[in-house]
Amino acid sequence: MSPADPNRPNEAARLTQELIDQDFTKRQVARMLSRDASLVLE
Repeated sequence: MSPADPNRPNEAARLTQELIDQDFTKRQVARMLSRDASLVLE
């Protein structure tokens, strides 16, 4: 697996950032995705 290119985020990263930009917290996004909040990147 190749490392992520910060200039071209994948779909999940892009959607996560959109939610955070709309004032959802990392914890809320993690809960939506059933993931640990520490795995949600800003």
